[in-house]
Amino acid sequence: MTPWELKIRKAENGYTLSWLDETDDGLPIPRQAVVQEDEQHENPEAQAAADMLWQVLEFFNILGSKHDKHRVRVKIEHGHGYECTGCEVCKE
Repeated sequence: MTPWELKIRKAENGYTLSWLDETDDGLPIPRQAVVQEDEQHENPEAQAAADMLWQVLEFFNILGSKHDKHRVRVKIEHGHGYECTGCEVCKE
């Protein structure tokens, strides 16, 4: 892998993100982050996917600010025609 390269692997219960970092001496250091599904969430798979996408935005340093003219958002929404009675998604 090269700098600014991120490898994402789907696991049974989430995702693994891998990349190379560098020491002060310029030596490569393998890094890894694990994003696991939260079984307490109404839709654990969707929540893990959203968390993984936030990790990708953070890795590439494109999170932005709420004050930026344009920014990328990651949001879980109901499908078209779904009527909700007050779930976790609507509370966010």
